[in-house]
Amino acid sequence: MLKRLILTGMFFSMGSAAEIQKENNLTNSLSIETGMTRQFIEGDKENAQSLFMATYNLKQDLYGNDKTYYGAGYFEVAVGTLNGNRATNYLFTGFGYCYDFKKSDWSPGFLDGFWIRAAAEVGYNRHLSEKLSTHNMFSETVGIGWNRVYITYRHMSNGGSAFKNAGNNGGEDIYTIGLNVLEF
Repeated sequence: MLKRLILTGMFFSMGSAAEIQKENNLTNSLSIETGMTRQFIEGDKENAQSLFMATYNLKQDLYGNDKTYYGAGYFEVAVGTLNGNRATNYLFTGFGYCYDFKKSDWSPGFLDGFWIRAAAEVGYNRHLSEKLSTHNMFSETVGIGWNRVYITYRHMSNGGSAFKNAGNNGGEDIYTIGLNVLEF
């Protein structure tokens, strides 16, 4: 029941956001990402997992026509799957901040197209494992990109005692490369 309520709320949020998009400097984008868990980078191929995810972003220019500083707040919905011995599907939604150097007067020319972003998200994890021990999850995300291509670090965990979740709070560290495939 809770999943249906969350999905319904996100659906109506996206629909109403599209209506006010033009009036409030909003942009929508759809991205795909693929990557691996931290174990792959550490050389532990047996416990490493691959990942595929799709993200929807609704970004709003926070500073309008001020060319000396450009920032954007954004709303993100991320749907993905981890494949391996701890396989699961997940859904996250949250808010973040993005800074685009291209719009800044003070940035040198070689930074044109470079951007950074950070977000905090809450979500649902379908299958439990030793690392993801509860269905309710928390995620923090940091990404850097150049125009449409970006890399992201995402940590998913249950938040432990901060969110009153019982169970192991090991979490998964995920590194991805992404491509913004559609902007509307």
